[in-house]
Amino acid sequence: MISLRYGTPPIVHATGGLRDTVRDEHDHPGAGTGFVFRHATSDGLLWACREFARRFRTGGGTWESLLERGMAVDFDWRTASAPAYVEAYKRAAELRRAGSTIAGAAARTASLLKSLSKG
Repeated sequence: MISLRYGTPPIVHATGGLRDTVRDEHDHPGAGTGFVFRHATSDGLLWACREFARRFRTGGGTWESLLERGMAVDFDWRTASAPAYVEAYKRAAELRRAGSTIAGAAARTASLLKSLSKG
């Protein structure tokens, strides 16, 4: 998150919160915020570094846009995460009142959280 704020596209492994925080520029050209590698190997890391370097060398408006998208990501708890959690809680409570099964409610709540985190 710090690298995004300061205009340095991160190179991260697709794990945990990093997978949710950094959007891969390779998979989402023009909408990414960094570079994500899926295989926790030296080859996976090397691939991501090469993607970064290739785009850095090309430079221009595409590179500048990548930097601007990263710096524009909102990580403020009050405006980003907290409202998403409140909505997920409300949805879970609604499902519970409606008599949904716990497993079904959990799956729908997880889906809602995922959709909210993509913004």
